[in-house]
Amino acid sequence: MKHRPHLLVDADWDGDFVAVGEPAAAHLTKVLRYQKGEFVSYTDGAGRLGEGIWTGVGVERGSEQLVDRPSTLTIAVAPPRPKDRQRFIVKNSQELGVSKLVWLTTDLSEGRAPSIAKAAAWRSAALEQSRGAWLTELEGPISLGALSHPILCDVDGGSFRDIVKSHPLTIAIGPEGGWSPAEIESCQSTVSIASTVLRTETAAMVAATMVLHGGCGSDTIALSG
Repeated sequence: MKHRPHLLVDADWDGDFVAVGEPAAAHLTKVLRYQKGEFVSYTDGAGRLGEGIWTGVGVERGSEQLVDRPSTLTIAVAPPRPKDRQRFIVKNSQELGVSKLVWLTTDLSEGRAPSIAKAAAWRSAALEQSRGAWLTELEGPISLGALSHPILCDVDGGSFRDIVKSHPLTIAIGPEGGWSPAEIESCQSTVSIASTVLRTETAAMVAATMVLHGGCGSDTIALSG
């Protein structure tokens, strides 16, 4: 079966036609060799999902539906220094269905958050690749103290599943150097997701997967990277 492109389009849908930006249109026609009259799916990134006909410059609207946001999970993470690892966090957060991704500044932070434009581009590409209907919200950088009642997670912490069962969830991921003593002291308890120290991006995705696909529920947790 031929691949059917999935497009993130302008949220201002009016009439029977949805315009597509020039870069996306050029990619469809020149790279994918997509022809007029072929089917595409499309979304506004805010829960509206549809299927329509490619016209060469846009989409003739077809059947559409509203899709519930897949989760309310927020991940707050101290960005690693390499951009490819930052991109991994953004891309996989979007693909997994994380509701919000927040960049953190911590006592031992080393990396700087990517620009809003760069992170938004990574996010949009991941949304189209994963055929989603909701864009992951992007925010920050903010401090750990701006999070509400975080629970730090490190290798010496308690059971992740036991602690989060009764809590709604925002997850914070520490930098390469981990959390400072002051940050640990500021939190009520700690939890662990592994017997080893995970890289920041690995910890973020393991925690997101455990919450979204492991039936853990959702509350505020902080993981050291």
